[in-house]
Amino acid sequence: MIYPKISVVVPSYNQGKYIEETILSILNQEYPNLELIIFDGGSTDETHEILAKYRSSISYLSIGKDSGQADALKKGFDIATGDIFCWLNSDDIFNENTFSRISRLYQSNSRMSAYYGNLDVINDKGKYIFTKYLTPLPILIGNKSVCNGVFGFYQPSFLFTSDAYRLTTGINPDLFHCMDNDLFKKLAELNVDFIYQDYSFSSFRIHEMSKTVNYSNIARKEQKQLFKSNMFLIHILNFFARIYRLSYYIYKNRLFDVIKSKRSMPWLP
Repeated sequence: MIYPKISVVVPSYNQGKYIEETILSILNQEYPNLELIIFDGGSTDETHEILAKYRSSISYLSIGKDSGQADALKKGFDIATGDIFCWLNSDDIFNENTFSRISRLYQSNSRMSAYYGNLDVINDKGKYIFTKYLTPLPILIGNKSVCNGVFGFYQPSFLFTSDAYRLTTGINPDLFHCMDNDLFKKLAELNVDFIYQDYSFSSFRIHEMSKTVNYSNIARKEQKQLFKSNMFLIHILNFFARIYRLSYYIYKNRLFDVIKSKRSMPWLP
């Protein structure tokens, strides 16, 4: 069996409480063709001791001051050699069998593809809270909707081919929060195939030091700048997107779960 190489970039800074679980969620995939790249921005907690513990399993490790998460990601993907790229923040985890699923998707689809799934949300102790569900992209307006920010993805559950990534300008190191949305947009502009699998590829951790929790206002401002566009077109796309999502969630008997998760954490997309 052929196993495409999966390159995982982990940007890290002072997440010593969680990074071991992050690393183990990658290694415990028991995937035979893995490249693990970690950029640590000079953590001052127990992170370095944990990294030393798993050093033999880390393909590339950089420890030292950087210009932030996006800078670390750009550097990581610049040196990555895999067929499939992704990143995982040092407080999140990949769920079981994610890499084997992605490997099968890669082998049965175009090399200009990205793969996305649902997202489990966990608390600081790793306890499951709920699932954030997505939908397949609608056929006629899918990529156009991604380009305009109407449809998006959950970053920890989003993986993409290196062939597609290298045709973009890559991660924008000047963005503080929305480097993922910027990349989604760039890939959509290339008209890549966004392939949905109804499975939670990862778990996103909610805790008091979470960047998503503490900087949601900055994220909204960056997103507004990123998706400056024809507002009439966005309103039209939003209208059809809402009908499409509603119909899909009703069909899948998930409408109650979607509403519940949105009310619990309205700042989480």
